[in-house]
Amino acid sequence: MPLVVGNPDQLASLVTPVTGKPLTFHLSSLYPEAYGAGMELIPFSSLHASRYIIYFPQATAAEAEKIRLKMEQEETKLLQLDTIR
Repeated sequence: MPLVVGNPDQLASLVTPVTGKPLTFHLSSLYPEAYGAGMELIPFSSLHASRYIIYFPQATAAEAEKIRLKMEQEETKLLQLDTIR
């Protein structure tokens, strides 16, 4: 699940309208990097048989780094447990 990285008072500036697509927006400043330049947000009512996210977690850059490290540690533990089986 993507994490929106930025200061809470600047989050609104990360959402911009997509020209030529009504009710469609672009969300930038996402972590992890797999989301590249961001993602397109479309109306919930237009989703059919798709996975979706309505709420996005938010963190500052420093908090995002702590979250990344914690996820990395958890992944390492899971990989170790997988080798035991």
